[in-house]
Amino acid sequence: MATNRACIICGEPAKSNEHIFPAALGGRRTNRGIYCHDHNLGFGKLVARLETQLAMMNGALEVRPDRKDKAKPYFFMDGDTRYRMAGSNIDIDMPPPLDLASVGASTEVKLAVPSLDVAKRWVEANQTDKIKIDLKQTGAPQTHYRTEGNRIQLRFGGCDFLQAVGYLAMTFFAHSFPDAARHEGLKSFKEMLQRDLEDDKANWEQELVWWDGREASSVVGDNPYDFGHTLAVGVCDVTSRAYAYVSFFSCLGFGVDLGPVEYSGDKKTVCTFINPLADRAGDSVTEVPQTIFNTEIGKPGVSLYDMIHSGAASRAVGRFQQKLHARHTETIVADILSRVPPQPVASFEGFEQFMVITQEYGQSLLNLLREVVDGLAPKFVDHEPAPQVLRSLIAKDESRHNGLTPIAWQVLQLTMKLVALQMHRAHTDGALDSQKVSGLFFGDQGLELITRDVIQPILLARPGQ
Repeated sequence: MATNRACIICGEPAKSNEHIFPAALGGRRTNRGIYCHDHNLGFGKLVARLETQLAMMNGALEVRPDRKDKAKPYFFMDGDTRYRMAGSNIDIDMPPPLDLASVGASTEVKLAVPSLDVAKRWVEANQTDKIKIDLKQTGAPQTHYRTEGNRIQLRFGGCDFLQAVGYLAMTFFAHSFPDAARHEGLKSFKEMLQRDLEDDKANWEQELVWWDGREASSVVGDNPYDFGHTLAVGVCDVTSRAYAYVSFFSCLGFGVDLGPVEYSGDKKTVCTFINPLADRAGDSVTEVPQTIFNTEIGKPGVSLYDMIHSGAASRAVGRFQQKLHARHTETIVADILSRVPPQPVASFEGFEQFMVITQEYGQSLLNLLREVVDGLAPKFVDHEPAPQVLRSLIAKDESRHNGLTPIAWQVLQLTMKLVALQMHRAHTDGALDSQKVSGLFFGDQGLELITRDVIQPILLARPGQ
């Protein structure tokens, strides 16, 4: 007879001490009573699929895997250039490869790289027996600005990903309902988890795991953690079936039908909220058992195709991006305020201190410049050359160290000075707080300042405008 210390797949002793939620996604809690060593190891490929498809969100949030010292950055390609994302910072990780057709005896190649280490890796990747590359640093280090948003292509879905979601649901069901998880009625679902599905849609049973486009709060209530994961599992009294609901980062939701079970316990639903940003296991989980079955987690779902065409998928990712932007804004504003002198300095020296801050966060101000230009240019479509003039104010030039044309660089410098002046005045008046800083770097105050004192004078100076 199987016990709740035996592997739920084969009945061998369960001593694997697996993470019930993947360590790579911020899970900190373990269980020694679900899988044997071999089956836990075999399910590692399913965990890897979850990590791969959710890597961007992990990198953007700087989720630190359990038992690791720091977060794992997210790497992505935009054209031929490889970028590295860690929180709100996106840097060039590897410039485009060397164009062998243009290489001569003494060719000089200008590289925009965030560090000497990156430059050395580029040399190693492009140097051959016939091509020797020497590094030569010219000038002081400069910030390389991005005038366009990075194009990150995300791949969500596939039956292999849904299979991995099913594995996670089964693991949590076994953690919360150890006896019921060993019921014979779940055998079919467990067999599905062990198949090598890859992207084999022909053999995928869509009624087992499905996309759920609803907001997680409408299914299981509010998550106590920002960007928290949710695992709700339970047994329905009416259907005598086990169901689960899985939500990643409170944005991507899935429903799961684990199969028929015999269960007569008092506990009918267990909802587990997981904090992927927690440092310690004790702070990472809130578990809510319920004596009634939550019928919301057993509702049929929709396909990813339907979610995309209905806009549900876009809205789900949009909710994540909005929350992420707010988080990054709070982090940057807090850092800026930490650099502000404790006492106002009513002199040029005080202004220079704020110039250092605006130069540090010049990318945020360039983003505001781009937002103003993108909003104004269509309004001047019948008034040439105004649209061209506006676009020239944020034009890129990858041959220059800062990534901007001389005109765009001058406009950004002017913006930095104006924002530094506003901060200096507010600080002198005792009015420089988080709301003021947020407004200047990310909000309406910055947009109005750029429109009124940067863009408008340039347009009015054009003949015929």
